[in-house]
Amino acid sequence: METKIRAFLAIELDREIQKNILHCIEKELISFTNIHFIKPENLHFTLQFLGNINKQILPELYDACTDTALLFKSFEISLETVGVFPNERSPRILWIGLHDEKYNLKNLSNIINEKTSHFPIKKEDRECTPHLTIGRIKVLKNIPALIDKLKKIENTSFGTQTISSFSLFQSTLTNTGPIYTKLKRFDLK
Repeated sequence: METKIRAFLAIELDREIQKNILHCIEKELISFTNIHFIKPENLHFTLQFLGNINKQILPELYDACTDTALLFKSFEISLETVGVFPNERSPRILWIGLHDEKYNLKNLSNIINEKTSHFPIKKEDRECTPHLTIGRIKVLKNIPALIDKLKKIENTSFGTQTISSFSLFQSTLTNTGPIYTKLKRFDLK
């Protein structure tokens, strides 16, 4: 019998950066009740959303991820801007951007996509745009006030993080939000 799990590959966020983001939300953004903020412990950089995958492919997926991790040395990123997707007229996602001088995060995501292209998984039809989703805007109200607030805090620095690994997570959807379980960590060389 086929057993499936909902899974994704991601980089966990340092606790100090989680605290900085939570502080910014509580100080600057909490009054916007139409935003559903991501729990700090669930913040992560998604490298590839795999969708519902058959557990039988996990050993081969682990091998592909291990091979990919060995192609990269640890690198640093800094989180330093705030914005919305898709645009300011119709914002749906509130995000924090990052500075990654050599595009290591984007390159890591691209190579993971190449190494897993033959797997029966969800395929992304767009190129990776490294960012950290911190909230989802459910109802479009008070948008001008939100955009004004974001312009005031757009140059906020949330900290620097050394990226030395990525992980495979299982995502279990519940009524109170997703629960993420780390299945395996892959250390960069």
